[in-house]
Amino acid sequence: MPTVISHNDADGIISIAALFMKYPEKKFSVYFATPNSLKLVLCKAISKARMGDELFIFDLSPNQETAKLASFFETTWIDHHIWEDVNFDKNVKAVNDTSYPSAASLAAKYLGVDGKIFELADEIDRNNVKSEEAYYLRDLIDGIRFIYGKAANVKLKAIASRITKGFENIKTLENDGIVEKFREFIKEVEEKVEKEVKFLEKDGIKIAFYVTNRLIPARVVLNKVKEMNILADIVAVFYYYVKNGKMMTKVEFRSANNYDVFEIAKRLGGGGHKYASGATVEGFLKIDDIWK
Repeated sequence: MPTVISHNDADGIISIAALFMKYPEKKFSVYFATPNSLKLVLCKAISKARMGDELFIFDLSPNQETAKLASFFETTWIDHHIWEDVNFDKNVKAVNDTSYPSAASLAAKYLGVDGKIFELADEIDRNNVKSEEAYYLRDLIDGIRFIYGKAANVKLKAIASRITKGFENIKTLENDGIVEKFREFIKEVEEKVEKEVKFLEKDGIKIAFYVTNRLIPARVVLNKVKEMNILADIVAVFYYYVKNGKMMTKVEFRSANNYDVFEIAKRLGGGGHKYASGATVEGFLKIDDIWK
């Protein structure tokens, strides 16, 4: 059975939808991953597959280790993030183009499919949501992730399947409830951000940063900072949690003024886009640790 591994955000979900549209007759084993968990997810996929099985990876950047693991399969790797220099085996086809606003639109182009959902992916991934459909889809997928946690994957796969038949197929009473609950949560977060966001200037760079022990979308902090008319070059969100008995820091960077945040994330072992990047590091990382 062919396998697909994709980022668990809206762009990744719509990328999977592109694959389902291209091969409606195929059944896929679907895994979701974050950049930090890709190695583990690839190992899980390998344990349940045969060497040479077909694999698609969407909306996730490779490193040399994950590129080597992907060579267990006949892999097509499609992504629009900035990649480090990686050597792929001949059975891994790399499709990387940073000019595309979303991995989903790049996947659609490569796979030869089209539809309005790929325009929605572009809106969402560039944090330039204008249509009601994109607004709903973004909040539905984020709502599933934040409300259901590890149990979200089955629902996310169902969204990828349903949306191939049109946006109206995901507009259900159950999903309306998820969106409503998530938007209530976001209102609470916005109120806290407004009270607790902090600011500093380092080497001429204006930084707005927010510290939390609850995973939240970085765009919420970015949008609130802009709404507050606060001049900042960078918005940074620090999320602290414990994993396997170890303190971890997930930090998300967003450009508030066309500042290149990719290089900052890269120094921490992360990656992403020029204007939206992040990293996960072991230990308690503080804002002063980044601009020493």
